[in-house]
This record gives sequence, C-alpha cells and structure tokens, in this order.
Amino acid sequence: MNKFNDIINECDLSFSDWGNNYPRWSPIDFFWWKTFGGDDYLNKYKDSYIIFHKEKIKDIARQYKIPAILLALVARSEAGGMVDYVKFPVLFYRQSKHTYSDWANQDTVTPPPEKTSIGIIAMQIRVVAEIFGKNPSELKNAEATYISVCLNKDNFNLTMVARHLYELINYDYPGTDTLNLTDEQLILAGSRYNRGIERSHSDFIRSINAEKNLKEVREWTSYGRSMLSHREKVTKLLYSSTTVMQRP
Repeated sequence: MNKFNDIINECDLSFSDWGNNYPRWSPIDFFWWKTFGGDDYLNKYKDSYIIFHKEKIKDIARQYKIPAILLALVARSEAGGMVDYVKFPVLFYRQSKHTYSDWANQDTVTPPPEKTSIGIIAMQIRVVAEIFGKNPSELKNAEATYISVCLNKDNFNLTMVARHLYELINYDYPGTDTLNLTDEQLILAGSRYNRGIERSHSDFIRSINAEKNLKEVREWTSYGRSMLSHREKVTKLLYSSTTVMQRP
C-alpha cells in the first residue's frame, strides 16, 4: 500500500476550506513588529490565533487525546515571528541543491528538504512523513511539496501537531493518561516538540530541576517552561469570549 496515499486522504488540497485559515504573518506584520508594534503586536497576533481557532483546537485535542491547553500553548509559541511565505523558497532551494548534488554525485552541507519547517505552527516535513509511516529520506520532491502545502492549511497543521504531541508524550511516559498531564509532562512535551527526541529523558528532568545559574542546562527545557508560563492567559483565551486583534 502506498503510504503517501494516506497523507493525500488526510489532506485535501481543494479550495473548500482555505478560507478557514488564520491570516499569515506577512512582511507587513514583520515590519510593524520591528518598528512600531514591538512585542505587544507579536503577542496580540499569537493570542488572536488561539481565539480564531479555539473551537478547532479543543476538538482536535479531544480527538487525539491530548490536553487542549498543550496544543494551544505550542501553537501560541510558534505563531508569528518568521514571515510564513519565506518558508517555501527555503524548501525549493534545498530541493534544488540536493537534486543537483545527487545528479553530480557531490556532497552538500545544505539541510535536506524534509527538515524544512512549514506552517504557522512550524513542523518539519519529515515529521508528517514519519507520522504516516513513510521514510522521510525517500520522499520525492513532489511529495515533500505536497506536504508543505498541507502544513500551510491550519486544520491539517493543528492535526499533525496534535498527533505528534501525543507520540512525544508516550515517548517519555508510555502508557500514561495523555489527557491529564503534570507540569513536568507538559514541559517535556513542549521541549520535545522544539528539540526532538535526541536528548535523553533524564537530561530533560535534570534541566527542569537545574539551578538558575546553570543556564546551558536549563536551556534544554526553556521552550517548555516558557510555554507553561502562559498557561493561565491561554486558558482564558480558549474558554472565554475575546475578540481577534485588528491588523495594521
């Protein structure tokens, strides 16, 4: 069975639901953030993403048996900052470099295309391939491009993030109740999303408990701890009536 067909079945590229996307972080947003808006503008964009998709976040989290707050916190951490449309040229550049290197039988230091991160909630193309049981290194350029377009659809993006977070929770805590996580488990899931599974579970636990002067060790879980510091605010965004921010 062609495993890529499973991805196609999960992600319909028809135009039926493109209107359900949250507005992309554009060059205008980037300029406004760096000049007049500052971090307040960036944070409003992040918060508005949660408000815009709060029902979808809760539904998808419920479907894949993870806390809605975890999915929302990761989404908020990733939204904004890098101009979304820059990500596609990066992918195409990497594809062209590796295609030429293969043809010329030369090595290249350029990261492989499947390690390109796409979507408002940045996710590497390889992760989607792995979720569906396909070897990322065997992706054809057309397949990687297809996944990249899918990740730019918020519904698919959120779904893949939820599935990946479920896998990451079970990686560190096999058999745990994935819907009810401790602070430690939330921090680890977020940190794994950011840093992957290369570092050991014990390293992450040491990082969580490290003294503040051990900055390098604490850095391993900085993403998860920063994420958790916004939990109260994001919970209110998920479960209260709040309006989406106005763009400049």
